[in-house]
Amino acid sequence: PYGVAVDTENNLVYIADKSNNVVRVVNRLTNIITTAIIGLNSPERVELDSASNLIYVLSSFYNQIRVFNRTSGTLSTFAGTGVYSFSGDG
Repeated sequence: PYGVAVDTENNLVYIADKSNNVVRVVNRLTNIITTAIIGLNSPERVELDSASNLIYVLSSFYNQIRVFNRTSGTLSTFAGTGVYSFSGDG
């Protein structure tokens, strides 16, 4: 695993599985591991918002931050184009 994040209730552990291009989730109450997010490109780090509703996933190799909304089930690009470049400071 590359990045690990724990939800606000300390029940769910999210793991960036870079080799398989997914984010896994471990339920600490049941010890069951499932796939939380698919369709990623080399995820390296995961972070949660303060309510654990949004999961941010960093892929520095693909120059993107993706965000997964647990409520709606949608995955979208939060930052980056997927292409290495520099467009200024702001």
